[in-house]
Amino acid sequence: PCDRLLFPLLLPSWHENQNSQKTTKNEIQKKYFNDGPFTTPFGNESSPRTGAWVGWQIVRSYMKNHPKISIHQLLNNSDHMTIFNQSGYRP
Repeated sequence: PCDRLLFPLLLPSWHENQNSQKTTKNEIQKKYFNDGPFTTPFGNESSPRTGAWVGWQIVRSYMKNHPKISIHQLLNNSDHMTIFNQSGYRP
């Protein structure tokens, strides 16, 4: 429901940040993961910590599709694009 509306807004912004050499990890965290009252890129009417919620949806989908992977193995995997692609998460 709401992730279908949110995902198209989040993905282009994330790719833009990945391609910008000026954007730091701390700036991305401030935009998408800081406590409220809202998530800055989505405006005053949005919920706080939107990045954490979308991330959880991706992890939940990945773990559902890979039942033999332990949480420890997932946490040790630093290839975030593979995790995203193999999650099959598509709102």
